[in-house]
Amino acid sequence: MADQKEFTQTQIRLPSPLYEELKESADRNFRSMNGELLYWIQVGLGRATQPLSAEETRRIVGEELDKRG
Repeated sequence: MADQKEFTQTQIRLPSPLYEELKESADRNFRSMNGELLYWIQVGLGRATQPLSAEETRRIVGEELDKRG
């Protein structure tokens, strides 16, 4: 883990519905709220990619299985 001196602490205000959505997303992804916010900021800046949805994963796996006959 990075040294805490490499971080800048800040405070932000979020609309309650967005906060709840982020909290649910953090819980689903087994991340802290801080980790979830960092992840989505990186996605927004193009530094990280969103994982595939369950539906997309099923479609890709289904297509690969179909290719194998």
